[in-house]
Amino acid sequence: MRPLLLLSLLTLATGCVHGNLVSGALVMPMRVPVIGEPSLPHENFEVTTTDGIALFGWRFAPESQPRGVLVLVHGKDINRQHFVAAAQRFVKQGFAVVAYDQRAHGESKGEFITYGVREAGDLSAVIDVSLARYGRELPVVVVGESLGAAVALQAAAKDQRIKLVVAGASFSDLKTVVDDKAPFFLDEKGKQRALEIAQDEARFSIADASPAEAATRIKVPVLLLHGSEDAYLPMKHSLKIYESLAGPRRFVRLEGVGHVDILLSDAAWDEVESFVNARLEPSEEAVAGALSH
Repeated sequence: MRPLLLLSLLTLATGCVHGNLVSGALVMPMRVPVIGEPSLPHENFEVTTTDGIALFGWRFAPESQPRGVLVLVHGKDINRQHFVAAAQRFVKQGFAVVAYDQRAHGESKGEFITYGVREAGDLSAVIDVSLARYGRELPVVVVGESLGAAVALQAAAKDQRIKLVVAGASFSDLKTVVDDKAPFFLDEKGKQRALEIAQDEARFSIADASPAEAATRIKVPVLLLHGSEDAYLPMKHSLKIYESLAGPRRFVRLEGVGHVDILLSDAAWDEVESFVNARLEPSEEAVAGALSH
């Protein structure tokens, strides 16, 4: 998410453009192209979502049978290239690593985003093809940032194959973000009109985009990361999710870190690595399933 939300609401309030253009700023992300291929050995893959959207990504495999599948889910307005260094890090630790472009990002198709309402199902589709490739009994770890973190949490509430979640700088619910970012002179009627247009265009309910609500149904361990200098999504969002979580949980405040750099530091990835390795040991069934695949 970016200040485009503020721009869209502001523009609607002043009546400068057609409502469709206004709402587009909320539900149509900036598409950053994927440039080149990573030097790390990989496979390209494609999966089609339940609503017919083609998603494209990379799979990175370790030299031996993987101990698990780790899926990396990027934030708004970027693409899978953001996670190549992380893929290299976890491949060395025996994980099959998957990075893909979310709908309406990078090379993937689609025009609109729904802040996790549809994207949670997209993630499950990526998990489907990943486990088919590497072994259906392998545990799945999902690491996401910002929009990707919100997607990871909402997917974990539904998909029991996800055994661990790392969520960096997630929003707690989209309605709170809209309320926080609306300019002081925009009345409730104008804000509601902007939201109605956005929901109609992208065909989802903003009320359904709620990682905090999803957290009440997550039973697996969750690591929440949030930067002390995050001026875009205040730490209250992750703290609300933390309080809502039903299962094992850990919250880490990253000092001096803002929003867009939540997963760019070694300190953040050290926390992720420690969390994953402390909680994930491959079961005998997982190893047998991978070896027989």
